[in-house]
Amino acid sequence: MNSNRTALLFATAFAALAAIASPSAASAPAPTLDWRLDDRGTSSRLVAADASGSGLDGMIGGNVRGTGAAFTGFTNPDSGVFVELGDKHPFGKDATLTLRLRNPGAASRTVVAGLGADGRGNRAWEIWFSAPDVAGRRVLNFTYANWNGGVVNFAGDPVRIETGAWHRLTLVWRQVRGRVYSFSLYLAPEAEIPREPVIADVTPGQANGPGPATGSLFYIGGRDRGWFAVEEPPARTGSFPGGYFGRGEIADVRLWLGAALTPDRLPRTSR
Repeated sequence: MNSNRTALLFATAFAALAAIASPSAASAPAPTLDWRLDDRGTSSRLVAADASGSGLDGMIGGNVRGTGAAFTGFTNPDSGVFVELGDKHPFGKDATLTLRLRNPGAASRTVVAGLGADGRGNRAWEIWFSAPDVAGRRVLNFTYANWNGGVVNFAGDPVRIETGAWHRLTLVWRQVRGRVYSFSLYLAPEAEIPREPVIADVTPGQANGPGPATGSLFYIGGRDRGWFAVEEPPARTGSFPGGYFGRGEIADVRLWLGAALTPDRLPRTSR
């Protein structure tokens, strides 16, 4: 047996053992929703085509446009991409969301993605950034609403998103038992696989408490306010604020309903 053939056999065997020892993106199930957001056009002639085969094409609102590589123009709360998932409690089970983003705007509530009942109604959850501080750092937030009408906000440590750099955001949602859920939220430069979440293993409700609010409208980029009280220190009563992502870009939005996938198991997509 010549040395080249021997080396090839050893390399093949090593790759096979590595795949068994460490779950990879190849083991990830097909997503429920897959928006590449690589079409070109203005909002009146644009659709967020779903490549998953589930038929969950996203509708376009406001000023959103496609550059051929991403969607941009999320310049007000009415400018977003949204779709009805057809399930009143899509996050009543394990779920995963991942997407790529760059250059988020400076709105006080820079909305990335969320789940709601309709444009102005209840929310189940929303992911958003605060406006940057003088050092360019932002706080990544996850606002959670239960079906009893209570809302709690969870905030990570300040992070810096370099101008022009693509980052990957991942939400891993787990059903612990019954109505008890936990989540982890990851953010890292696109080339990195994050090992530690920005917000780690948080259980939003108390044991046997209410699950996420009713909502089947999944959206990215912008959404008007909802109608929940807000329970966060200092306690106050008010609506679920509206917000928008800004003039930055969002691409490669994937959603798995029924699977909690850590970042190392997710397909790596870049353009």
